[in-house]
Amino acid sequence: MTPYLKLMRFHFHISFISVIAGALFFAEPDFRFPVTAIFQCYVLFNVLLYGGIYTFNDIIDVAADAAHGTKKNRPLPSGQLGIGPASLFCALLIGVSLYFSQRLFSNDVLLIFLAFVAANAAYTLALKKIPYAGLSIVALTHTLRLVLGIVIANGSPDPYFFGAFYAMLFCIAVTIHGTYNVKPEDKKYYPRWALIACQIACSIFIVGLAMHASPSSVSWRILLVVFSVFVASSHLHFMRHPLAVLFMAKEKKK
Repeated sequence: MTPYLKLMRFHFHISFISVIAGALFFAEPDFRFPVTAIFQCYVLFNVLLYGGIYTFNDIIDVAADAAHGTKKNRPLPSGQLGIGPASLFCALLIGVSLYFSQRLFSNDVLLIFLAFVAANAAYTLALKKIPYAGLSIVALTHTLRLVLGIVIANGSPDPYFFGAFYAMLFCIAVTIHGTYNVKPEDKKYYPRWALIACQIACSIFIVGLAMHASPSSVSWRILLVVFSVFVASSHLHFMRHPLAVLFMAKEKKK
């Protein structure tokens, strides 16, 4: 695999399932799945836009990656590719994706793409190392994927559901990070009581939104079941390993 392809991290493209879910669950009743549009969106979004974003992240983090045990083998810190060519590659990928997002789809899709660029830039340049702030961006980008799928399929957005979906993802991100991935020096920011408080707050928020929406719909039922199962599982000792595997977390060895 060439250094340029390695920068694009195709193994992360499973996240595109959120875009497909948005197109399926929020489409109009006479909806016909837009296979061509979804494929075009995949190429523009996952391959080009996020290929550029991942490259940007690697450029910013090249010094830190060089000192990391495994990340030092990435194209930039290992010297397989220079900063100059990588910067041009990044600009080309993002520029092409933004141009064709408007040409092939709409201004709404272009705005969503720009929101992804802004959110990821904020994460990489400032928020990644701030407790909870970086996790809020992770939840935001996954929520925006759902919105993107809805826009591509000309579906009907439900702002209450978006809020609940974001709260669920934020709660999951905080719980998984605080349980498995937090660094020793940051452990003080994620005590057990804080994780439980986050789960309680998000539960109240989600239930409150559900009371103002249509919780009987399929999408709401799935969200409420998934959230309830996750929260319950996070407190069961025998579920620690399955959750670590599911969320690709770094399970601590005793």
